[in-house]
Amino acid sequence: MENGNWTLIESDPGVFTELIRAIGVQGLEVEEVWDLESYQATAGTNIYGFIFLFKYDSSLQGGRQPVPWDDVPDVFFANQVINNACATQAILSVLLNAPDSVQLGNELSEFKAFTSQFDPELKGLAITNSDTMRNAHNSFARADPFVNEDPVPDEDKEDNFHFVAYIPKHGTIYELDGLQQGPIIAGQYDTANPQSWVQHLVPAIQARMAQFAGTEIRFNLMAVIGSKHEQLQATIQSLEQQMAHLDLADPHRNMLEQERSIAVNQLVAEQEKAERYRRENLRRRHNYLPFALELLKQMARQGVLDPATAKAKEDKKANIAAHFAKKDS
Repeated sequence: MENGNWTLIESDPGVFTELIRAIGVQGLEVEEVWDLESYQATAGTNIYGFIFLFKYDSSLQGGRQPVPWDDVPDVFFANQVINNACATQAILSVLLNAPDSVQLGNELSEFKAFTSQFDPELKGLAITNSDTMRNAHNSFARADPFVNEDPVPDEDKEDNFHFVAYIPKHGTIYELDGLQQGPIIAGQYDTANPQSWVQHLVPAIQARMAQFAGTEIRFNLMAVIGSKHEQLQATIQSLEQQMAHLDLADPHRNMLEQERSIAVNQLVAEQEKAERYRRENLRRRHNYLPFALELLKQMARQGVLDPATAKAKEDKKANIAAHFAKKDS
């Protein structure tokens, strides 16, 4: 597969949250998951899907039979037809299978309607040919001042990582992997308790990780969830409305005030997180090369560059010697 002018982007909740908004979807965010077994109880909001990053090994992909895509027409499934797009494609797999309560925005809603009768390959081509999606994706590429005119072929790279999505649909949990021919059933859940799907997904994720038999520990799991910021704002507003109808001495009012105080503190934490994400994304996009070159020029003019370079070389030699001395002891 070719890159098709899609760049690599970092697997990061701040990147994915802003990417979702750049596509036009509001009211959702992405957060990292450290313990899936306890996540449902601590998420505090609707969980619409998961994005799982793992080291790709073609020898471990057998033994799981995809469902023919036309047997599940209400599941949006697209093939991955170019490299580097799998992060955004995994996100889209969650968004385009979300319930109607999720507001996709005009751009994505029109895309979903336009591609509804397409087969997986055509859907994949539609994604990669979408200027909106490609531009949103590429806006998070790290600034790279150097162009490699002889890139290493993908098959010669030491490690290749891949994103897949997990979504619930009508009592079935699907793994959506653009490199497969269709969705893969990862589990079942009770539609009377929709959020229980997270607990039923745990064995599928554990089985995925167990395939590497302890030889690989680099995994990343992120959840696409309802905006905690918006939910906390709604909670605070509801509590204040309830308090307005109670006497100041009413014990129930005091309890509501404590709940409001907790929600306010949580809201402040969410605002600080959003600001941190904003700063980190700005730094990702910034090209620091002009600053670094100017710094080196000024150091050379002041006669400190050569001594600093010599010291760095000596420090490196000392560190290497210390490493081998420790290894031999």
